[in-house]
Amino acid sequence: MALWQKLFGLKSAHRHTDDGWDTIRKNIDNGSAVMLDVRSQEEWDAGHLDKAIFIPITQIKLLKPDATGVDGLPKAKIVYCH
Repeated sequence: MALWQKLFGLKSAHRHTDDGWDTIRKNIDNGSAVMLDVRSQEEWDAGHLDKAIFIPITQIKLLKPDATGVDGLPKAKIVYCH
C-alpha cells in the first residue's frame, strides 16, 4: 500500500485535485481543508501560506495514522499538499 494511501485512506495513491486556487482558499478559510506544506525547511523559511501546516517530505514516513487522522491532520478534511 502506498504511503499517501495508508496515511490518508485514499482509494488511489495518485488522486490529485483539479480545484482552482479560489476553491482551495475557500476550503481552507472555511475549515473544510488544510494546506500541508511538505517542502524543505529552507523553502518554508523563504515564505509560506499563513494557515499552512509544515511537515517536510522527509518526515512524512514518520507520521502515524489513527482513528482521528494523521498526527493532527483530520481525516474529515481535504488535505492539499504543496
